[in-house]
Amino acid sequence: KAFQLGSDKDMELVMKLVDAYNAMDVKAYEDLNTDESNEKYNMSTWFEAMDSLSWVPFAVIPMHLEGGEYRTVHVWSNEYRRWKNGSTQKVVLMEAFGIKDDKINWFSQWSRDDKENEFGLRSGGKFFGQGESEYSGRALVFSNRGEVEILEKLIKDYNNMTSDSIKMAFADTVSFLAADGSKEQLVAENWEKLFDPMDSVSWTPFSIVPLKIEDTDPTSGAIVLSNEVRHHKDGSVFNKDLVELFFFDMDRKISSVNQWSREKDIDKEKTKNDFTLEGPEIDLIKKAVQHFTKGELDAYRSCFTDSATFVHNQWVNDNPQSIDELVKIHQLAKDQ
Repeated sequence: KAFQLGSDKDMELVMKLVDAYNAMDVKAYEDLNTDESNEKYNMSTWFEAMDSLSWVPFAVIPMHLEGGEYRTVHVWSNEYRRWKNGSTQKVVLMEAFGIKDDKINWFSQWSRDDKENEFGLRSGGKFFGQGESEYSGRALVFSNRGEVEILEKLIKDYNNMTSDSIKMAFADTVSFLAADGSKEQLVAENWEKLFDPMDSVSWTPFSIVPLKIEDTDPTSGAIVLSNEVRHHKDGSVFNKDLVELFFFDMDRKISSVNQWSREKDIDKEKTKNDFTLEGPEIDLIKKAVQHFTKGELDAYRSCFTDSATFVHNQWVNDNPQSIDELVKIHQLAKDQ
């Protein structure tokens, strides 16, 4: 069936909707919509976020199929939006409104952002590169090839210290440029041994921004801002804020990583005053003290490693000696 011009009644319904929208009047807006439409589109949250709205139609065309069914109103307009947070936006809109029982039952919207908008444009920024190339001067665009999801899983697997899962995110060989300027070529064996020197890790992302150069192949890069804390088995602690650039190849695998770091600004007073009354280390010390005070020297000795040593400043001996020597001294004192 062919479309025909519709009635002024449908056009007037949409113009009332425009007035309610610009007044940010939730009740008046919802009264012009069917219950089905109101359930689907919650305007309360939208209006509450706004300081002002100005929807200005420049063409309103009511239409229906021959016989009067499938009533729609097509609207071309400009809209100016100002959020309470200070953001502003201008968009050119083309919208279709479906009419049912003399109310708005659905709508579809297509938009074009003004090039002077503060946000929302399809591209932005500028790529310079290291030296001149065909890509120099091009804008950047968001990439949506699953980079965020891949990195979120990588972070989760890293924190769980699951090497087998971690290596699935990477290409067979990965170029890693560390914050200290060192370069490595990482392969599967590196990921398998990654956590050997560590007791625990905590990698906390602050943001993940996937980007690519406009009008190029799908390869992309994701900028990750994060903090990482590593507790090493030798007692040392790595605690740094990181900026890392993860490059993704055509197969959505991480092929290289560039890293920059900053020492974490630790609250010195808090660090000085922090203490704990519980934990496996404290339980071990309590156990050793209890055995010592009871004269249970064999049990006391069992709290130390085979290679444990001691230094006693009251005995004028700064050279470490085997813990077995200390046990002998205490045994002699006990036997006297």
